[in-house]
Amino acid sequence: MKMKEYPEIDSQIDSLLKELYNEEGIRRKRARISLIHIGQAAVPHLIDVVQNEKGQARWEAIETLRSMEAPTAVPVLIDALNDDDTGIRWAASNALIAQDRAALKPLFRALVNKNGFGSPRFRQGAHHILHALKDRHHLSPEEVEVFEALEGIKPDVEVPWTARAALKELENESGK
Repeated sequence: MKMKEYPEIDSQIDSLLKELYNEEGIRRKRARISLIHIGQAAVPHLIDVVQNEKGQARWEAIETLRSMEAPTAVPVLIDALNDDDTGIRWAASNALIAQDRAALKPLFRALVNKNGFGSPRFRQGAHHILHALKDRHHLSPEEVEVFEALEGIKPDVEVPWTARAALKELENESGK
């Protein structure tokens, strides 16, 4: 969703996104900082990079989203937990940690599905996220059970059940 009413912002964002491909790390970092300062107008563009690009620019876009309050990016970051690239998975899990509890419903929904609980790499990312939130005391007892199931002997069996219970609790809290 580009902001058509502000073409100068789109032009600036496009220019900064090109810098995410630059070989010089300092230029990429400056572009990330500038995109963060632009704020929410940059989020859809960054999501597009995460979904459609490869390599360093994708990692840079995820790192930028990590520094922004961008709940609309959560589903894309959840998908990135299954990426072939370890660096992308790690960056996505850290970006989801930064989203704090806003990441939990989509994470638990994914863990209920075979694509989530059936994937060791996805479970590893989910474990990292829940571990960080648990250490911050941001998890309910039901959510801690999901974390413990991820550490269990048979996570592919235990995780979907505990995730479903935690998701139900979250949905009851929010009325959804």
